[in-house]
Amino acid sequence: MAEKIRVIIADDHRMVRKSIIEFLKKESDIEIVGEAVDGKETFEEAGVLHPDVIVMDISMPKMNGIEASQKITKDFPEIHIVAFSMYADKQIIKKALAAGALGFVPKDSSIDCLIEAIHSVNQGKIYLGGEIAKMMEEDSGDFAGMGRSKETGLITKDEKVIIQLLSDKHSVDAISEKLNIPVDELRKQLVQIMNKFEIKSLGDLIEYAMWEKITV
Repeated sequence: MAEKIRVIIADDHRMVRKSIIEFLKKESDIEIVGEAVDGKETFEEAGVLHPDVIVMDISMPKMNGIEASQKITKDFPEIHIVAFSMYADKQIIKKALAAGALGFVPKDSSIDCLIEAIHSVNQGKIYLGGEIAKMMEEDSGDFAGMGRSKETGLITKDEKVIIQLLSDKHSVDAISEKLNIPVDELRKQLVQIMNKFEIKSLGDLIEYAMWEKITV
């Protein structure tokens, strides 16, 4: 039997927090190990409970979700974060990902979207659902109308190494250690690579890289 994904829910709104917990309790492979009402408490619980995933509200008192994510990914890089916010504008998303979150889910998304995000980040995959992925396209990286095969020239040598390691089934944490790149910096690089190809998951990136012969 596979181990359950251990999750902390961090949100300062009690009704939102309890609602998410009730839904997630129905998932056989997810275990709620804690809940927090602000960023400071979230950071403290991360150090004590060592969850696999934290669902992190961005707007919280004492320490907001961005600050908490930065501290947690620095001190506990093995913990993966899903940013959860009612504000899904581009700048907020960029800040969340730069702070170390692997996923971003707007609060008006379905519970299925949140569940998918939890599973994805637990596997070290970046999760940017639907419209979020489109929003995160770099202003200078709009490749509409271009042949995807031409886009491979935009990949640097270092990025090719990262993609190859992903294709060889190395996790984000393992790649970070192997290349001596901080986990948060590696996550930023992966988001940039995915934006280049308008791809929203690492699985899709690996498949595309094989198709375009970026990897061997």
